[in-house]
Amino acid sequence: MDMVETLAYAGEVPWHKKGRPLSGRVTASDMLVQAELDWLVEAHNVRVEPSGWLIDGYKALVRNPHGNTLAVVSDDYGIVQNRTLADLAEAMGGDGPVWEVGGSLDEGRRVFFCGVLDEGTIAGDRVRNYLTLASSHDGSLAVTAAFSPVRVVCANTLSAFLGSTEGRNRITIRHTKSATDKVKLAAALCRDARAYFGAFHEQALGLVGATLSLVEASEMAAMLVPAYKSEDTGKLVVPALQAAIVGLFKGLAMVPHDRHIAGTRWGFYQAVTAAIDHNRKGSETGKLRRFLSGSDDTLRSRAWRMLAGK
Repeated sequence: MDMVETLAYAGEVPWHKKGRPLSGRVTASDMLVQAELDWLVEAHNVRVEPSGWLIDGYKALVRNPHGNTLAVVSDDYGIVQNRTLADLAEAMGGDGPVWEVGGSLDEGRRVFFCGVLDEGTIAGDRVRNYLTLASSHDGSLAVTAAFSPVRVVCANTLSAFLGSTEGRNRITIRHTKSATDKVKLAAALCRDARAYFGAFHEQALGLVGATLSLVEASEMAAMLVPAYKSEDTGKLVVPALQAAIVGLFKGLAMVPHDRHIAGTRWGFYQAVTAAIDHNRKGSETGKLRRFLSGSDDTLRSRAWRMLAGK
């Protein structure tokens, strides 16, 4: 059984031929409307008829405005509205029109959004990687988000998606009382990450296009890892890390795949990163201590601010 109640889709027609065809992929907010998911789930008291006695510890989940009862659950169950799921989908998929399928199954007991985040060809065959977010309103499925090659269009393909991602990295948020807050936090983290990496990418492109001479690189390395006077000999000591950064920056022009960033500010940042991550001597314990203390990241951050002019 496909159990499809409402569905909207772009592209290939689902095998069951149900649903509303779209002219193209849409945002999660648009899919919420097009797939008829813009309804609410309300918690109602559970009573025994005909006496009307209240059953403590339980509540009925009722769909508004449809009026059908989705499930009877304990008071510990947390409702995650479709709008909240769409907000998470928007944050994970970005603001662009990536969502290809959205729908409701089994009279609203399960809902999902399915979007394309990556596609290409392998040996002439088109390959797509889908991001699917799904949730339930009857306690049968936690809020779940994962990547999969499965295009979800019905209950069977939703089961295939869940099976294909079992045991792999995926977001799973159980329907506890704090579920809504956790979903909102996940959405906020996704938005912050997109903003950060978007800004980082833009600044990195600027560094790629900015030249840096060997003299300037040497001066920057000296500011990042300054020389110091030896307490034993009184002589000026140039730290090995400073020399390693300059040596790696100079060596970029000698490696074929690094020549395109040789002599640039981005090349210098890569030299700093390589010197810290791969060429710094010391025990594993020492490396772990520097990682936990943040000293390496502080050096990296200083280099970035220096190069980006911040």
